[in-house]
Amino acid sequence: MKKSVILVLFNFFIISSLMSQNIVINEFLAGSDSCCDDGTGEIEDFIELFNPGTTAVDIGGWYATDDVSEPTKHQIPSDSSNTIIPAGGYLVLWASSKPDRGSLHVDFKLSKGGEYIGLVLSDGVTLIDSLTFGSQTDDISYGRVPDGGSSWSDITTPSPGTSNAGLFVQENISLPFEFQLQQNYPNPFNPTTSISFSVVKSDYVELNIYDILGNKVTTLMNNHINPGNYNLQWNGRDFNGKSVSAGVYLYQLKAKGFNQTKKMLFVK
Repeated sequence: MKKSVILVLFNFFIISSLMSQNIVINEFLAGSDSCCDDGTGEIEDFIELFNPGTTAVDIGGWYATDDVSEPTKHQIPSDSSNTIIPAGGYLVLWASSKPDRGSLHVDFKLSKGGEYIGLVLSDGVTLIDSLTFGSQTDDISYGRVPDGGSSWSDITTPSPGTSNAGLFVQENISLPFEFQLQQNYPNPFNPTTSISFSVVKSDYVELNIYDILGNKVTTLMNNHINPGNYNLQWNGRDFNGKSVSAGVYLYQLKAKGFNQTKKMLFVK
């Protein structure tokens, strides 16, 4: 019996560890001047985590650090009301050096001149994700594009807790000659898919998701944006953050003189 219990616990630990490997440092801001409000009215640097997996992960008890030689510099309190990252979801750690403000405030600030960020499991040893960054510009964050991807870019409009897609600076890329809406990828998908589109002029652009009956499920973009190539991600959730049912969905890109809709399939 004891051997069976030990085996079950061991398997649970392995599975939990493998699931947690999905969590990535997705965006950070080191150089906060007018952005971003930590929810208490204070402007602070931040570290955004993203869960591209299909299962929620609780990071309570994990460690965050800005010192490669001190992996256990700050332990994130066990607080399931704040520390669970849903599948396809985000969680923001505020680098305020004031942990008394809440469970998501870490006991260090980020250096605008460049430094290290690490995320470590509760064993204090297993490194989940890390990066070393160089000099940063005030109020311009740096993030993965697309969310959870391997490419990083400056983000002119920091997006703590939301997708980085469509907000990044694209350098050395020719401007498009026409409005264009691409087929989402992957398709079918679960739980996240990318939607790419091109805008030829500065314009007010909407990108909405609808169910097959035409009911609006969520809005991915509703902004005035510059010409360029954009990529947004949808994580299969509605306006309220609730996972939608499997089925066919429509995504529609609207701009002045342009309106196009395509289908996609969400599977579970």
